[in-house]
Amino acid sequence: MSANARVLVAHPGRQHSARLAWALDRVGMLAEYWVGVPLRGFLARPEPGLDLARERVVGVPWAPGLRKAFERLAPAHLGPWGDFLSSRLFDRWAARRLRSTRADLVVGYEVGCARLFEAAKAKGCRTLLDAAAVCEFDPARVWRPRQSPRLARRVAAVKRAELAAADHVFTASEMARESYVRAGFPSGRVVSVTLGADLGRFRPPEGRPTGPVRFLFVGSTVERKGIRELVSSMAQLVERGSKARLRVVGAILDAGAELARAGAPGVEFTGPMRGADLVAAYQAADLLVLPSWEDSFGLVVAEALACGTPVIVTDRVGAADHVQEGVTGWILPAGDAAALADRLSWCDANPERIRAMRPACAESASTLSWAAYEERVVAAVRGVMGDPSR
Repeated sequence: MSANARVLVAHPGRQHSARLAWALDRVGMLAEYWVGVPLRGFLARPEPGLDLARERVVGVPWAPGLRKAFERLAPAHLGPWGDFLSSRLFDRWAARRLRSTRADLVVGYEVGCARLFEAAKAKGCRTLLDAAAVCEFDPARVWRPRQSPRLARRVAAVKRAELAAADHVFTASEMARESYVRAGFPSGRVVSVTLGADLGRFRPPEGRPTGPVRFLFVGSTVERKGIRELVSSMAQLVERGSKARLRVVGAILDAGAELARAGAPGVEFTGPMRGADLVAAYQAADLLVLPSWEDSFGLVVAEALACGTPVIVTDRVGAADHVQEGVTGWILPAGDAAALADRLSWCDANPERIRAMRPACAESASTLSWAAYEERVVAAVRGVMGDPSR
């Protein structure tokens, strides 16, 4: 298959698919990009540097509309069904559209490409699952999401079908790659492609933070992100008289909503931040803390390092591969609340030592740019196209 073959990218939401589409478009390999966001809004407010040709972008506005309808009208426990049904409808739409679309390789995303891959196989196209999460079927997986048994069965069935139809899998980290290998997917057909950050936006501030230590958490406040363990550790610090503070930036959901209602000493829940406000939050923090039970990569780690902010992560965060112990941050066992509390306490007692780590953090982020990701992912796609195995 030619290295200049045409690649279709189809995502029911967006995630990092826009970056993949942009990278492929730059080298003349993108056939079309189908994305489950409103077309007008996506093109009017593209991610920085992403200027895809309008004729190659197909927006599907009803996909996010269905998700929002569930969020606003359905009981909270039915919210995950909105995501699932939206992705399944996108998949059906994409499979039908593929019949009249020329492509040599079809890139799909979890829960949104089972029928698309089936249609691709019927046309003789290769299939690539660009997996944003660890493998659902990893026998060593510790974290299991809380969802209704019926929804869990439906999700698992779709993911099994997608994996069975995938010729290749891309993951965001080596940790995620290993989860697919343990689940039985052939090792030679799983490739780790590290994500990146916008180093033009996320960069170190002019000076260093001063005063009491400021911890930062960025992300949705769901159980999987370890927010309970983090807030509990902060409570212990405050009870001992510490003036350290934790800022929680992101959608206040699930465990975070419960903790915010109950009142968390030393913790400020700000809600989501974007643009310059988010950059300023990273720059003002002494440490980013991401104590996830499971995170395929953890883009916030790359963003924090780019701002010169050290990080505390767990060994179940894919971006831990880019953390140098004691130099740019620390890696703790996932779920070890005592280890997390001890590390926060040490950092609180040694503010100058953690602030001295900032130059090393900024330097370490040089390989985590989106430009570097684009080079890696294009090379990986070309490698897939040159692989004769099906």
